[in-house]
Amino acid sequence: MTPVLLATPPLMMPNGPYPATAYLTTRLLSRAFLPRLRQAAEQYAATQETVPPTVALFLATYTDYERTIDPVMAFILG
Repeated sequence: MTPVLLATPPLMMPNGPYPATAYLTTRLLSRAFLPRLRQAAEQYAATQETVPPTVALFLATYTDYERTIDPVMAFILG
């Protein structure tokens, strides 16, 4: 699996947050993108002798993620 780094660019306003990283994370953690994450995790797991615990847990509890992602993201977004 390729590591991903979400970097926040320099702020334009020193006292205000730059929301791009949060917006990107919100899109990645959505019901629409969740099946793509699962597919990538399954493909990755199929190529490994030992599946990392985080990947195994995600795949084992995928239905829980699918069921709860919308309410959780709605809560986080306010």
